[in-house]
Amino acid sequence: VIANKTKNSKSPEFWKWIQRGRKFEKEYLLPRLKNRASDEYIQLREKVQNTCDVNLDQYDMYSQVQFKYNDVGDYFVADQVYVKWGKDVDGLDEIQDIVVVEDKLSSGTRLTTNQNGGKAANSLTVRSNNSRPESLVSGLELPKNVVIDTNNKWIKIYDSEKGDVISDIIRL
Repeated sequence: VIANKTKNSKSPEFWKWIQRGRKFEKEYLLPRLKNRASDEYIQLREKVQNTCDVNLDQYDMYSQVQFKYNDVGDYFVADQVYVKWGKDVDGLDEIQDIVVVEDKLSSGTRLTTNQNGGKAANSLTVRSNNSRPESLVSGLELPKNVVIDTNNKWIKIYDSEKGDVISDIIRL
């Protein structure tokens, strides 16, 4: 339903849907996911635990991270990325695992072509032209050009099309 309404970017309806999606992500969801005591974060943590077998409390949170997914330089922007940090053999910080979370306005909203390309890739590379993404929780920066195994842990959080409540959380 929404896809048909949003095909024409010159349509006023298109921009209404875009605004609702931004409201859901930036005004409703993001502040709540940053708060590890919120009902929304707890709901996400439980879904990730049950479907991906990871404890999201051990992961750092980043928002709006650009990831390259092929040698051509194609990329997508992940709404949220949860990163598990660890130490390499030399005792340096390294990324051990990630969970990619995409916010959508309804259950029928599909991933974009580039998001599907990223989901199909075996690894992703942080692509940030101006600055490196900084964690909303710890303040740690994501290193640019580091190759990260994806492990196919993709989650979709979607709304009721109004931008103000989580309808469901599913693993993609």
